[in-house]
Amino acid sequence: MKASNQTELNHFSSNILQLPVAFSVKRWQCVTYNSRNMSGASISDKEAALLVANRITPFLQTALNNVCKSKPADEYAFLANALTVAAKPAVVARLVGQEVLGAAGQPTVRASIFSTVLLYERLLATEDAPSGACLVQSAPADPSAPWTAIPVGSHQPMELLDASAARCNHRGAQQASANVTGALSAAVHGTELNNQPLLDEKLWAADITVRKTQLGGNAILACSLGLVRAGAVLSHSSVVNHVLKSFDKQRGNMATPVIPLLQLARSGKVKIGGVSAYARQAASFAEGVAIVASIHAALRDILAKKDPKALGVMSAASGAWLLSSDKLDSVWDLLNEAISAAGLSPATVALVVDCSASNFFDAAKQKYDMVVGTPRTADELATEYTELLKVRPVIRGFIDPFRIADVDAWFALRTAVADTCQLFAGDSFESNPESAVSNGNPVAHAQVMRLSQVGTVSRLMAASDAVRAAGSTVVVTCSDLETGSSILADLSVAAGASMVFFGAPLRERTALYLSPQHSSYLQTASQDHFLESL
Repeated sequence: MKASNQTELNHFSSNILQLPVAFSVKRWQCVTYNSRNMSGASISDKEAALLVANRITPFLQTALNNVCKSKPADEYAFLANALTVAAKPAVVARLVGQEVLGAAGQPTVRASIFSTVLLYERLLATEDAPSGACLVQSAPADPSAPWTAIPVGSHQPMELLDASAARCNHRGAQQASANVTGALSAAVHGTELNNQPLLDEKLWAADITVRKTQLGGNAILACSLGLVRAGAVLSHSSVVNHVLKSFDKQRGNMATPVIPLLQLARSGKVKIGGVSAYARQAASFAEGVAIVASIHAALRDILAKKDPKALGVMSAASGAWLLSSDKLDSVWDLLNEAISAAGLSPATVALVVDCSASNFFDAAKQKYDMVVGTPRTADELATEYTELLKVRPVIRGFIDPFRIADVDAWFALRTAVADTCQLFAGDSFESNPESAVSNGNPVAHAQVMRLSQVGTVSRLMAASDAVRAAGSTVVVTCSDLETGSSILADLSVAAGASMVFFGAPLRERTALYLSPQHSSYLQTASQDHFLESL
């Protein structure tokens, strides 16, 4: 600002601040501009009342005085920011749903968030719902009605799927997308974007069914994720800080740093859900991902030499290599070879086995058929897990080693493994606030929270609080169905997770989570730190 202009502004501001309190707003002279002339005219009583009712006069006095004191480089930007802060909070204008393809090539729901900001409607954010984890579908009585996917837990929200078999084999998301544009948009219309708990409450209440079969859990989740992203954009902050502020939490109370857990392999013949890995001695989150990525690449090279026909065979959703070994020992030998080929020591890497035991339970025999032809009781299986840890110390965790009904087996195994191995409760215990409170997860070291099973950001935060209060730690995941957004990593930090569980370290996934935006706060730690947090 030129010296003459600064002097005039100081003089004008000084005159305003020295005006008598009884000074009538009506005596202010306003300048009226039109195409013909410029003339001074007194404002009307109605206009004066508007200024008084909205306290515009003292606000302008304060703003101009602050300009004089601060001497900013851009006076107009300074005043614009002051006016923006004083403006009414931004509200939801509308939500728009769209069917898009997810990570596994399956349709899912995208929610676009439009907000009224400073009187104008703007597109603030878009987010997709992680979809496809629920593979069992339920046909409705009416052939023309939408299908629903049945998740494992009794409280988990259902995905709403289109009825037509001609499109995507009953996995279309057009109806769920339409519900975003219709009922869910109406439910949050006019609600302030800086109030995520209220937004989630309205989304959840819009579907009065327990399992959200009317509007679809996938539609509700997409809206919740989109709204939290829009709130962060509006507040010019990261998703992490926006969520912490929305739920009145302090960053220092969160169980950071976060350890990345990524999938490596699955076996089609040995009945286990898969094997994942994390680095025990990585200096940063980025280094932890890079270490597992090197093992994944080494495993590819080994498979190319030993079984060229199997090269390129991987899970479409996760990117984990599908192994043809029909014996568990062969699987562990292959993974150990890959660790060594990557130039790593087994002492620096930890493998986590996704047992998915409930999927292999034979109700008639009351036994687990984890390996072909060798059914075992829960006690026998617990003994086998314990013996496996003795000969394969690289294994440091089991996900769902038993079904939920075998609580005694959970307790027995946790006691046997002590601090040498972690038990993760995944599908065995539902990832929602109700079950986390009722079950308390006392049998597991950690609870795996799947966004699709929780339903909304608010419910994730509530469930995480309940799990930590019960003495367990939190692992946040989208299974292996992350979207193209980094929201999973953001929410992991905000929820105070000790781990974040991804699919395999493929190019797109590693590029997304190794960005500078996340490497600054997604810092990993040693295994000792993780054990201390249990």
